[in-house]
Amino acid sequence: MGIYNAAMTAFGVLNNVPNAIATPLFPTYSAIQGKNGATALQDSIKIASRYVCLIAVPLSFGLAATAKPALTLFVGEAYVEGVTPLLILSIFFALTLTSTALSGLLVVLGETMLSLKLTALNAVIGIGSAQLLLPSLGTTGASLTRGIVMATALLTTIMALRNKIKLSFDLEAFWKSLLASTVMALAVYDIQALYYSKFYLPFYVIIGGVIYLVMLRLTDAIKPADAQLLEEYLGQRLAPLIRPFERLLVGSRREK
Repeated sequence: MGIYNAAMTAFGVLNNVPNAIATPLFPTYSAIQGKNGATALQDSIKIASRYVCLIAVPLSFGLAATAKPALTLFVGEAYVEGVTPLLILSIFFALTLTSTALSGLLVVLGETMLSLKLTALNAVIGIGSAQLLLPSLGTTGASLTRGIVMATALLTTIMALRNKIKLSFDLEAFWKSLLASTVMALAVYDIQALYYSKFYLPFYVIIGGVIYLVMLRLTDAIKPADAQLLEEYLGQRLAPLIRPFERLLVGSRREK
């Protein structure tokens, strides 16, 4: 339990990133639904899924690739057995994080009872999976159970929402971030195979980040509108700091 708890603590840090994105989505979705109706809400879901993918997928794959040095550096060599559970959790999370873009939508649409039923259903699925996997697989079974719950929660939410609203995800952003993150993770893993030390963790993170950005540029994943949105978010004082990176990452220049 101590080993699994250490893995869950590391995973909790990763999980906080999309949670931070999901927190403002609920009131935003509510305001959009109230003012502009379902069509604007559908567009907002697609935009939210885009940025969730571009931000959270590389973090998930990055944690999976550096699970061993991260755990051993922060909690000690005794917790190295937590690497496999942490890797499983990170991969499941990367593949199901589009659920962040759907956060609170059932409540926004007034389907509170349906939301409660889905939560109960996912809890039952989690308990059943734990009964099957924990006795034979231990901490690996616990992480698989958590992953199964993530997957079923996403699927059941999509199925429930399909009858209420037209769902549209940015699939291009998903597959491009998935491709870039996979290349990044494999490269970091290979580097560790050649030069491993838990104290090299910052080096692995920097190399992984550079590889991910290069892959985004090669796949033309970052659009001029993304850079413009970031500049507007940072404001006039900080916007000049990201313009050199914009020239490197954006495939086509923004129209003046």
